[in-house]
Amino acid sequence: RIHFHVFGRSQQAEELISTGCSIIPQYEVTLSFEEESIVHPFFFATGRFLRLREWCNRFEGPIILTDIDNLWGQSRPGAPSDFLSQKLADADIGLDLRSRVISETAANSVLPGNRYPSADPWHAVWAGKFFLSGSPASKRFANIVSILADRELLRAAKRSADANWFIDQNILCAAY
Repeated sequence: RIHFHVFGRSQQAEELISTGCSIIPQYEVTLSFEEESIVHPFFFATGRFLRLREWCNRFEGPIILTDIDNLWGQSRPGAPSDFLSQKLADADIGLDLRSRVISETAANSVLPGNRYPSADPWHAVWAGKFFLSGSPASKRFANIVSILADRELLRAAKRSADANWFIDQNILCAAY
């Protein structure tokens, strides 16, 4: 199953999802939408967390929550649910932590090098995708994330839009 939550006008959302359904007919697709309450890119990145607690109770099962523009990037073919069961196993949540040293060639260089994890929370936990198993512990985590999203988006509305990047990643880091 795939659920799309769209911020914007209902007619546009329905047309967009109709197109998506024709591309992926093997999935059961559901849709929810709401008008934008804050019209800035930071809201679209973080607004999905406002409904996370509700979706955990509504869908009663594992959830993969992604940015709309997230590239899945699986190295092996298969459904995202296959990836979820292989990676998450019996864990309650799965986060994209940037906590290890990565050895690779640096951009614009032929020399190999190491990239070390950043201490900045917006680099330590990436928010492009994360997983919830549907367990009671994952529902508690979702509740914390929803509360933090509500609080931080209210605070962000009072600041310049340019000062509000990485709220989604900071929220996941704080909840973790």
